[in-house]
Amino acid sequence: MLSQGLQVDEAWLCGACAAQVDGGMAPVHLAAERNDVEELRRLLNENPGLIEAKGPRTPLYSACSTGSVDAARFLLDRGAGVNGRDDFGWTALLAACFQGWVEVVGLLLNRGADPSIRTDEEWTALAVTAWGNENPGSDHAAVIRLLIKDGRVAVDARDD
Repeated sequence: MLSQGLQVDEAWLCGACAAQVDGGMAPVHLAAERNDVEELRRLLNENPGLIEAKGPRTPLYSACSTGSVDAARFLLDRGAGVNGRDDFGWTALLAACFQGWVEVVGLLLNRGADPSIRTDEEWTALAVTAWGNENPGSDHAAVIRLLIKDGRVAVDARDD
């Protein structure tokens, strides 16, 4: 839509994530989910404010929840907030842990993601990993080992 000349007010877009397509998702979120770095580059060059567009999640969250490591790396390189939260208190790291995306979790930890952040329901990174979805290519056991090796998670933490 933006490539067809639609003009969008950046402040409004970042607040409401307008110009939505494909199930109510904005193009920047779709590009992040689909690991489409070239489309992300084009969209962010046209409107840099889209990097933190919520709808209710950020593009980085969208990339990390689908294992789109190239998109996640690109967004982090462009300044995406590594510890940004969605409307339920989930971070991109928590989403990647839940889905079992080892490479994405490693990238986020190396870029400063805080594994001690809990969801609004008080779920820890270790808990969401253990509870997570099975996907082709996911490895929850490896994510748990990576989180423990990182050393910043409390392995004896309890969810209330």
